[in-house]
Amino acid sequence: MRRRKDDMDAQMPGDGELRRRLEAYADRRLRPDPASMARIRAALVASATADEHAPVAVPTRRSRGWRLAGALLAAAVLLVIAGGATVLASAPGGPLYGARLWVETVNLPSDPVGRADAQVQRLQERLAEIEAADHSGDANALRAALSAYQGIVTDVLPADAPVDQTAHLQEVLSHHLDVLHGLLSTAPLRALPGLQRAIDRSGQALQRLEDRSSGS
Repeated sequence: MRRRKDDMDAQMPGDGELRRRLEAYADRRLRPDPASMARIRAALVASATADEHAPVAVPTRRSRGWRLAGALLAAAVLLVIAGGATVLASAPGGPLYGARLWVETVNLPSDPVGRADAQVQRLQERLAEIEAADHSGDANALRAALSAYQGIVTDVLPADAPVDQTAHLQEVLSHHLDVLHGLLSTAPLRALPGLQRAIDRSGQALQRLEDRSSGS
């Protein structure tokens, strides 16, 4: 498998460089900041301390189930902390891609302006992943990136975001639609349904923005 990957990179050297740049960008821009990691650690310590001082009770089957779920969640959080770079550099279609998207989501700003800007940045990153997957002919990666794109585009503009953001968002989505339409002639057949859904979802979001800017 490794030899095959090296052969592909040798045949298409631009792919390997693009992959390395995407992974370096994800690691630099999407790694949880120290403050977020400190909050996660503090929450885990507080939870453990509370458990130590809680009254002793005979565990039931349901309580054991909840304890197991909590332990698994804590282990997942610690995995993200310990291996953040690996999670965030996971490529579309890889086993850790979903975890990478989750980390992005939980680190979104809470204020409407910052959240809208962050979602636009995520859309740009997903579009880069979509183009890279299409260029390499990787249908699985393309489908994963398209699915992630669809999930973001519905939340690109928070309801309470300032109206003056709509013009920029309209420009971004119009460009994305042009790119996505262009991929219809090159995308693998298995990825075409997901590509069409991404186009439809982007068109709907653009229409909402146009309605908002016109006051209708």
